[in-house]
Amino acid sequence: MSEAPLPTPGKGPAFLAAIRQFRQAIGDFREIPSPSGRLPVLTVKARYRRKVVTALYVLTLVTAGVYFAPPLAGPDPVPAELVGSWTTDDTRYAGRLLELTPEALILRASAREGTEYAVRRVQRRQIAQGSAYVITTYSERAGDYILMLEYHDAQQTIALGKPARGLWRRTH
Repeated sequence: MSEAPLPTPGKGPAFLAAIRQFRQAIGDFREIPSPSGRLPVLTVKARYRRKVVTALYVLTLVTAGVYFAPPLAGPDPVPAELVGSWTTDDTRYAGRLLELTPEALILRASAREGTEYAVRRVQRRQIAQGSAYVITTYSERAGDYILMLEYHDAQQTIALGKPARGLWRRTH
């Protein structure tokens, strides 16, 4: 390649001459021959074929296991410290009852009426007063529901929401 300075793009006859020279130099590359016949096929020798097929089956099973294992493992149980019935003196929730079982969250408006949510996931984080929980649930009737609460170890109470407000006490 020459060490001559390149012409300024789009300026003057030197640039146009450089373009013509470049086109002539690559003129031989305009027609790339197409492959004739069939493309080569990847083949495996007979003695390795069984090993390759077995490895592919194992890889497929492992991939399927990793993909489907979390839903098959089942929901996270609600921790024992939260299991029970909870009530509050807060006027916003007058007459309401919160029940937590290892598998469900039940929000009751009265002794007979309530919505039951199946627990899907429980996330726990340590805080100064005890533990903060995010409980992800689902109900056919009401859809997805996420309950955020804080459990206070010393008083054995829970506070709902973020920021936590209103103390709930276990009824039994």
